[in-house]
This record gives sequence, C-alpha cells and structure tokens, in this order.
Amino acid sequence: MAVVDELMAIERELALGRGAVYARVLRDDAVVVVPGAVLTKAECVAAMDTSPGWDAVADVVRSGEFYRDLGWNVGAPVDPHAEIRFEGLSVELDEHSSVAFWNSGSPDDDAAATVLSIRVGSRDEVDAVWTRMTGLGYKSRQRPFDAFFGSRFAVLADPDGHQVGLLSPRSDEHRSGPPQLAPS
Repeated sequence: MAVVDELMAIERELALGRGAVYARVLRDDAVVVVPGAVLTKAECVAAMDTSPGWDAVADVVRSGEFYRDLGWNVGAPVDPHAEIRFEGLSVELDEHSSVAFWNSGSPDDDAAATVLSIRVGSRDEVDAVWTRMTGLGYKSRQRPFDAFFGSRFAVLADPDGHQVGLLSPRSDEHRSGPPQLAPS
C-alpha cells in the first residue's frame, strides 16, 4: 500500500492526469513508473522530436487525403512517401511497395489492431469530426459513445483500415461502472 500511496503522491505533485499510457518519473535519483498517466505540465516533458512509426499504406495520396480531411498538415506526397508533421512529432506514410526497403518482415496488408487516438477539444467535437468524416465517405469502426473511462470516443478507419480514434477530454461525471461492450 505504501507504494500505491507514493505513486499517488507523485501523480498529484506533478499534476498528472489518467490516461492510456504511463510515465517514468525521476524522484530522488530513482525512476518510478506511474501507470495510467499522461503528463499535463509542460515542464514535466522533455523537448523531443519523435516519430511513432510508419504506416504502410496502399495509396499514399488517398491516405494523405484522409489525414488532411481530419485537419492535419500533410506534406505533398513524394511517391511513395508522405509525412505528417506536428511540433515535435511526425507520422510517416509509405506505400506497401516501398516498406521492404526499411522493414523486410512487414506484411503486405497489415492494418493492425492499434488505434491511433486523436485528442479533440470536447465531447461535441468527437461527434462533429466523426459526422464530417463519415459524411465524406470514410468508414466508421465505432460510432461516438460515452466510454466507461469518462471520454466521448469514436473510431474511424483510414483508407487502409488503420484505426483512428477520436477522444474527448475525460470527465468524472461521465465515468461509469465496470466496462460494458461498446455499442455497435
């Protein structure tokens, strides 16, 4: 119980919010893992430029249009590659035909079970973005609903079937009891 109390104290001290990841916090020359935390204070996060990975896609132009329709800044495709850049972050799209140049073990049509979740500003924005994207003809994997963890959540599929989640800020008033299966 002392470890749990210590983790909770660290979480409060650093103003960490609950999330789908964890944070490693340096405290008294020891690294402490805080499960289910997302850093919310800028001074808690080191400046970094990271690329979470590449998406292997069938058509880089079509996939670029999907992410552009989401409102992202997608660079002009340089066949067979496109890059989506944010401050300190990039996501790269490469056509299946070129993936073997950097990953010989990549399957030809892997859309994986990973969900890339995009944090939007409000519960209403989840619904608005989902409605706009499905209106443009993109496939819905999960219609918007109030998830047990307190966020409004929906999932779209990009043109290659990669799952893109739309996630509102969490709200204690919208948290519910034990998880139920998401509505279809």
